Amino acid sequence: MAPRRKKRSHVEEGMQLIQQCPLCEAVYEPLEIKVIDERDDKHLVFVTCKKCSHSVVALIQHQANGLSSMGLITDTEPEDLGRLKNSETVSWDDCIAWHNFLKEDQLSKETFLK
Repeated sequence: MAPRRKKRSHVEEGMQLIQQCPLCEAVYEPLEIKVIDERDDKHLVFVTCKKCSHSVVALIQHQANGLSSMGLITDTEPEDLGRLKNSETVSWDDCIAWHNFLKEDQLSKETFLK
């Protein structure tokens, strides 16, 4: 009887969907992938390309009909994602207030848009 292969985790299966850097196409090493958060069948993962140093954060979700993933090129670090995960959500009112502040305060607008 043939030996059984170890069952791969959802994260390992999901990383097959994003197995190379979207910018330079270098192949990611599985041990380079950091799991930032896990909830139910969802995994937030982070990987930095050793060749071009760009990073990707991806959400991998196990569903009844298979796996899905959504990746995003980012300039954050894994620690930033952990910190942001526990911060308050920015509301639409916060965005409008910030817009109005910049609209009325030319000095701040010039400072932030440089």
